[in-house]
Amino acid sequence: MKIAHVTAVPLSYRYKELPMPLATGQSYKRDTVIVRVRDADGAVGYGEAYHGKAPTAMAELINTTLADLVVGEEADNTEGIWTKVFRRQVRGAGTGAAAMAGLGGIDMALWDLRGKRLGVPVYRLLGGERRAFRAYAGGIRLGFQPPEQLAQEVTRLRELGYTAVKIRLGDSYANDMARLRRVREEVGDDFDIMVDINLGYSFDEMYRLLPVLGECAVTWVEEPFERTDVGSLRQLRRRSPVPVATGEHLFGVHEFLPLLQAEAVDFLQPDPSSGGGITELKKIGDLAKAFHVRFAPHISNSRLNHAAVLHVMSAVSCSYIFEADATDNRFAEALCTAPLAIDAEGLVRAPDAPGLGVEVDESLFAEFPAIAGSPHLQDRPR
Repeated sequence: MKIAHVTAVPLSYRYKELPMPLATGQSYKRDTVIVRVRDADGAVGYGEAYHGKAPTAMAELINTTLADLVVGEEADNTEGIWTKVFRRQVRGAGTGAAAMAGLGGIDMALWDLRGKRLGVPVYRLLGGERRAFRAYAGGIRLGFQPPEQLAQEVTRLRELGYTAVKIRLGDSYANDMARLRRVREEVGDDFDIMVDINLGYSFDEMYRLLPVLGECAVTWVEEPFERTDVGSLRQLRRRSPVPVATGEHLFGVHEFLPLLQAEAVDFLQPDPSSGGGITELKKIGDLAKAFHVRFAPHISNSRLNHAAVLHVMSAVSCSYIFEADATDNRFAEALCTAPLAIDAEGLVRAPDAPGLGVEVDESLFAEFPAIAGSPHLQDRPR
């Protein structure tokens, strides 16, 4: 069945209370770009494209340039469509990373559409089975608050069923050390702590922090350096007492392969909404398996993305843990619905309904009018 329409809708909402600042800055809003693909019979699939800190521009790219490449193609030809867009917009003098994010939303919608038409969940189409994964509390709730306040927040998340959290570092050595030690003291030894640097340190600063990461038995240190700095990642991994994780800002297998060949990473963290969709996420997961590293994808903002990640994790044998969004997120709470609740044992599973198993309420689009530009306060005009 041929693709008849591709439509991207940028959506935003302002936080009622500003979240804590991170090394990347302080956000005042949350964005997403919902992609709807309709075939010639009127069947619809949905996906989420990463907003790229420019949600209206991302939607414009999808609605014009990428849609022109996709409309008229066979909806089941996910590999052919992916290759066509990559060759025309990523490999050459096209829109590069933006096209990968737009392709991520389109590809996700195509898998959702195929699953709905066949009446099966996406994980079955990928050759997987419905598996349970531990969930860690991610999002941007755990930022640069005082150590005692941070410890109280982690305790609250533990009471909700989480068995692991990710806290953000990249503030200063003294502040980060105090936060990390206080959280470990609060939760004891039987609880996982991941740390995300958000590119906030130089190599020397990161090296100074390594003994504290080992002392606190950190599960991984995430994104310490810029996404293409393979040399620094390789050096860090050789010296680090804890595993190294990265990948949310990498786009496709071709950018992950050098990290693996250099033995520079322990956990791969691709995001289907920014890195090319379900088609590419599955390949990256299989690549992780081939290089004997673990697969722990990054998530974006809507339940479409969250469900897509769980479907792929269910079909990749080296999948490790799921990143659950523990932040205020109306896109998860209202716009998109899916049974992704953390159970009493801290586990989560992919939806079992056809496609991604997520319902999108388009009647709520009007409640989330797009706000152009970056979500970070420091990027706004003064």
